[in-house]
Amino acid sequence: MSLLRNLDEFVVGQITFPLTNHLMNRRSVMRKYRALLRSDGLSGDQLNALQLANLQRVLASADRYSPFYTRRFREAGFDHRQMRSVDEIKQLPDLTREVVTEHRREIVDTRQQGAIDGAERSRRPPGQPIPWARFRKHRLVRDASSGSTGSPAIFYEDGSSTAMNWAHELRLKQWFGINPGAGEARFARVASEYLPKDLVLAARWRLWHHLILPGNNLSDADHAMSLRKLVEHRPRVFFGVTSALTGLARYLERENLVSQLPPVELVVTWAGPLHEQERQLLQRVFSAPVSNIYSSRELGHIACVCPAGRLHINEESYLVEIESLRPASSSDQATQNLPGEVIVTPLFELPMPFIRYRTGDIGQWATAECPCGRKQRVIESLLGRSGELFHTEDGRLIAPNFWCHAFMRQGICDDLAEFQVVLRSGGAIRFRIVPRPSYSSQTEKSIRDFVRKNLPPRTKIDFEYVSRIEPHPSGKYQMVVAEAPGLLRGTPFDSTPMVSS
Repeated sequence: MSLLRNLDEFVVGQITFPLTNHLMNRRSVMRKYRALLRSDGLSGDQLNALQLANLQRVLASADRYSPFYTRRFREAGFDHRQMRSVDEIKQLPDLTREVVTEHRREIVDTRQQGAIDGAERSRRPPGQPIPWARFRKHRLVRDASSGSTGSPAIFYEDGSSTAMNWAHELRLKQWFGINPGAGEARFARVASEYLPKDLVLAARWRLWHHLILPGNNLSDADHAMSLRKLVEHRPRVFFGVTSALTGLARYLERENLVSQLPPVELVVTWAGPLHEQERQLLQRVFSAPVSNIYSSRELGHIACVCPAGRLHINEESYLVEIESLRPASSSDQATQNLPGEVIVTPLFELPMPFIRYRTGDIGQWATAECPCGRKQRVIESLLGRSGELFHTEDGRLIAPNFWCHAFMRQGICDDLAEFQVVLRSGGAIRFRIVPRPSYSSQTEKSIRDFVRKNLPPRTKIDFEYVSRIEPHPSGKYQMVVAEAPGLLRGTPFDSTPMVSS
C-alpha cells in the first residue's frame, strides 16, 4: 500500500499538478520549487546577492513596461542601474492600497494593457483563473485584496503569483519531510453552500490530491461533514483558514471525536493569526507539527513558520522592510529593532508590480538566528490583524475573513474607500463606511443582502457613513472593533503571543 501511495503521489506531484496549473498560466511551479530548495543552503551573503539580482530585474522591468513606475522613478531621481544594495530601494516612495486602486491601469505592464477591459467586464469571482489561460491572448483576471485593514486594493494578476505560492507551499511541506503530491485537506475561504460542484471536487482530488472543505461560517454540521470527508480521504496535511482549523479542533475535542480522526503529519494555517493557545490546541488535537503562513492576497506567501517555530521571510521572492513607528530623526539605538509597519516588494515579475507596498501589518525583526539553520530573516512577531470572532445567536463563529469576503465582492469594493465592522451590544452590527462617489443605495442593498443570507435573520444591521475612519494609535486600521468590552478576543497590540498574521 505504501508503494502504491508513493507512486500515486509522485504522479500527482510531478505530472498532473504542475501540468494542470500550467494550463491556467501558473507556470514553472516545479522549477520554482527546486530553485527554492537550492537556495535553502545559501549563506546570508549569498541570499543578499540573490535578492539584489532579483530586485534589479524587477525594477528594470517596471521601469521599462509600467508607465506608473517609469514616472515614479524619474520623479524620485532613482536609477536602478546604479543600485549596489537592496537598502537603496528606500529612495522610492511607498505604495498604498489607495494608490494601487486609483492607478491600477497605468501600473499594469504595457504588454498586458489590452487585457484590462476584459478583466473588468468578466463575471468571474475575484481571482478565479481563466480556463486554458496559457493558450489565450488575454490572461489578466481582476482581483481584490482581503481588505483586512479596512481598505481593499483592486488589482490584476495572471497566475504568476499563484505559481510562486504553490512553490513556497511545496518547500514549506518539504521542510517537514512531506513530498509534492501528498494528500491535503484544504479548508478554503468559502461557506459549505458555496463549495464547487461534486465533479470539480472529485477532479481536484484526483489531479491535485486536494480535498476542499468549507472554511467560513462554520456550524457543527459543517465540522461533522468535514470529519466524514477526512476519514474517507485520509489526507496527510491539513491546510487552511486558521479559524476553520481551530474550530474543527474545538469541535472534535468537545464532542470526544478526536479518536475518529485519521493520522495527520502537518497542520498549516493561514488567513489569520495563530495565537499560542491555538497552536497548542491544534498540536493537542491533531498530534502533528503546526506551521503558519503570513500571506496577503495581492502579494502572496511572504513568510512561513519552520519546524523550529520561527517565521522566516521567503527572501528569495520578497524584500521585506520594517519601518519604525518612531521618527527617523531619533538617535536612540534601541529604536533600531522596535515594531514598525511591514513594507513588501515581490522579487519576481508580475503583470502589476508592487514596489514598496505597505501591508498595514505591524512587525518586529528577531535579533537571533533560527536554530533550524536557515538564513532567511526571521520576524519575531507580527502585532497586527488579530482574529476577532463574532458569535451568532445560533452558535456559529464568524471570522474576520467573512467580512473581507462580503466587502471585496465585485460591485462593492469599487464603491467604497474604507470599511469597518463594529460589533455592538446585543449582537447588533454596524458597518462604518467611507463611500466613493459611485456608492449608491444599490451598493448598500448588495452588502445587506449578502450579510442577511449568511447571518441569523434577527441580526440587527445598520450603516454609518463617515468621511474618515480613525486608525488605532499604532497607525493601523482595525477592520473589526467592539463598542462594548469583552466582545472581541483581543486588539492589534494584545500581549497574547501570535505566530503569524
